[in-house]
Amino acid sequence: MINNNVPAICIGIIENGQIASVQVEGVIQGNLEARQNTIFDVASLTKSITTLLTMQLVQDNSRKLDEPLEKYWIDPDVKEDVFHKKITTRHVLAHRTGFPNWRWMNDDNKLEFQFEPGTKFQYSG
Repeated sequence: MINNNVPAICIGIIENGQIASVQVEGVIQGNLEARQNTIFDVASLTKSITTLLTMQLVQDNSRKLDEPLEKYWIDPDVKEDVFHKKITTRHVLAHRTGFPNWRWMNDDNKLEFQFEPGTKFQYSG
């Protein structure tokens, strides 16, 4: 933690679907001791977990990489745009949806396509 300037960390170990142990070290906001209920900003770390779980669904034949996501849900901001019918799980995992990184990057704060899904790469959180 010292070498990488990490002020606090929480490590949980899950065994057989149950929390086996939790260890919390360090301080937050300068001097408050981190605790088990401390909320950590994990940012993009969840992407790797989401990808792993998604690929397990694909492996179990519960999800297909190239199946349109409209079967499951579509954001109301883009439901009238025909491109929404083209978005697949593969596009999402490869940052090829056509969406900007954040909807607030658009003047109207609404999600909108910047290109046809699958045709270009653009990072989208």
